[in-house]
Amino acid sequence: MLINLLANAVKFTPKGGEILEASYEKKVDKKGLLLIQVIDTGIGTANNLQSKIFQPFTQLHDSSFNQSIAQTLCGNGLGLSITQSLSHTNGSELKVESFISKSSVFTLHLPVDVTDEPIGIQTNLTFHEPQDNAPIRLLVIDDDAVNRLVVCTTLQRVFINAWIDQGANGTEGFEKMSIYPYNLVLIDLVMPDIDEQK
Repeated sequence: MLINLLANAVKFTPKGGEILEASYEKKVDKKGLLLIQVIDTGIGTANNLQSKIFQPFTQLHDSSFNQSIAQTLCGNGLGLSITQSLSHTNGSELKVESFISKSSVFTLHLPVDVTDEPIGIQTNLTFHEPQDNAPIRLLVIDDDAVNRLVVCTTLQRVFINAWIDQGANGTEGFEKMSIYPYNLVLIDLVMPDIDEQK
């Protein structure tokens, strides 16, 4: 959820910056409330459109957007919808307060359990390196630079020695696939030059 909110803030803030704030409020019976706010100084959203931003496949291009901005913000309109769905699944609440051409504030109220002991995380996930000890080669194809950055950063943390390439569109990605033998390719299904049928 947090990655989606931060990516959204970066995407819609051509000038200015983004701020992440977090605070904790202790409740009763070992319950607590984690308050997370993602604040940006981006283009904002008009009051009459804010109720629609969590709807799937929705891109809010009102009359205040010029054509160049509208093209830059092209996407599939699923990021905030997925974030809202995840928040409901976790029993949390996601709200937005936005001012056109000034800022947007996304606030996530996340209930958490309080424990006196540290929680250890166990996993059975393993990854087998290639037998010849060669670094694995990955390719991330997405027309959104922020999405590519998030995915590549996440992959690099998991596969420290991996060689990670990027493709800014389907055509560029397929050209690289014809040259290099990738171990894994991650591709966005919605891009201007290709569709899921291809």
